[in-house]
Amino acid sequence: MSRPDLGCDYLMSIKNSIVHYVDKNLVTEEVSVNCRESVLPGSPELEHLSGQIKKNHRTKAEKYYGFFASDSDSTDPQSTLSLSLDDYLNEKLNWIAFSKGLAEAYGSAITASMLATGGYLYLEHYTESAKDYLLVAILSQVKGVTVTDELSL
Repeated sequence: MSRPDLGCDYLMSIKNSIVHYVDKNLVTEEVSVNCRESVLPGSPELEHLSGQIKKNHRTKAEKYYGFFASDSDSTDPQSTLSLSLDDYLNEKLNWIAFSKGLAEAYGSAITASMLATGGYLYLEHYTESAKDYLLVAILSQVKGVTVTDELSL
């Protein structure tokens, strides 16, 4: 099976990835977080998903990036994320615990937003051109039908 052309002309390696589900009930405004308990296994499908997210990001006119201020307050959520990321990168915190913390923080953040509904939280630690990156994406669920290579539904 040949790899699909995703427009990726760089060397990229997925180190860890996971998906959690964060749901907000629009009537009660209660937020529930359903966390996966294991890392997503490497597969062509995972590489395809990762490549598609990055390709879609590159083609969007409006881009969003995050960064951490160097003089963060330890009570600030941004600082808490920065400290957790440091702990993960320094192997004081494993990927599962780090990603669950992010899912819980996202759940808390959407509580305050009237329009936020949650969704599938996809997290990926990858390297590209010898640099580490953290990809955070909210994936929407689309109901549909899939046709397999054997032409079955």
